[in-house]
Amino acid sequence: MENLRWRVGISIAAFAVTCTVGCTSSRGPSRQEPDRDSSGRVVEDISPGPTDPNVVRDSVRGATAVEQRLRVESIGDCAPRYRTGQIGACINNQPCRGFGVLGENDRPVCTCYGQIGGCGETERCDDRKLACVPETEPPFNRAPIK
Repeated sequence: MENLRWRVGISIAAFAVTCTVGCTSSRGPSRQEPDRDSSGRVVEDISPGPTDPNVVRDSVRGATAVEQRLRVESIGDCAPRYRTGQIGACINNQPCRGFGVLGENDRPVCTCYGQIGGCGETERCDDRKLACVPETEPPFNRAPIK
């Protein structure tokens, strides 16, 4: 008999929880209070709105694949030195504003992530952006170069 009372009590509690959850969720979306900063002012979104999926899809289509090639080490002392303190490479006894990879016929070629010949005279090859950037642009999380 005591076991029956216990089972009935559990069943009633489960039913009550189910009704409470069902009633709360059936009310629809509740009005959410806006976020506020420490002084109590409402924090507004700075995003112009949701991203258009067509724009994202088009930008992915415009991406250019770069053939992955085996890197080669810099040999010699002709590597250019950048204002940031970084050093380029010396490929085929020529200064290279980038790095060397094996090209056709397994000959070393200077490149900067697909840009054959490396970067221009006022640029350096950036490993974060995977592209040529102005030599005066500071490396990631560094102070500007003067």
